[in-house]
Amino acid sequence: MDNTRVEQIVAKKDDATSMIVRVVAVVLAVFSAFISIGLLGAFGFVIIFFVVYLVIYVIKISSIEYEYILVNNELTIDAIYGKEKRKSLISFDVREAEIFAPIESDRVHNHLHNQSNIVKNFSSGEDNAKVYLLVVNSNSHMYNVFLEPNDKLFEGIKYYIPRKTYTE
Repeated sequence: MDNTRVEQIVAKKDDATSMIVRVVAVVLAVFSAFISIGLLGAFGFVIIFFVVYLVIYVIKISSIEYEYILVNNELTIDAIYGKEKRKSLISFDVREAEIFAPIESDRVHNHLHNQSNIVKNFSSGEDNAKVYLLVVNSNSHMYNVFLEPNDKLFEGIKYYIPRKTYTE
């Protein structure tokens, strides 16, 4: 397993904020369409075109997926917006991890309540998801990274930190 490469995509559940943003964008688009045509006539259609483009853009970027990429010992997490635009969020060496365990585990209790750790939640937000906490020291900061690894990613991380990986 010296040349490890594992990829996994986790779709983030739409939360209340993203749903409200989508609804407000559509309501504003409809409202501006009536106002634009009523006040500006033919030029209003140009404004409607831009408003519709803006609404489509807002709806696309509010759809987020996280991609976990493990290449050898380096774990990179990217966000994919609207299945088109990619942004790298964090990257670190998993060998620097202190613990990798389910969030329900008693082993992570102290880490979950450590206020000095920087929290990075890259889970789907689904109620029934199996979420793991990866506590890692990167760039002189401690991070609590929440992940939903599939079996292949779990085994890939476990390969590099077997004594720090737990299933319970």
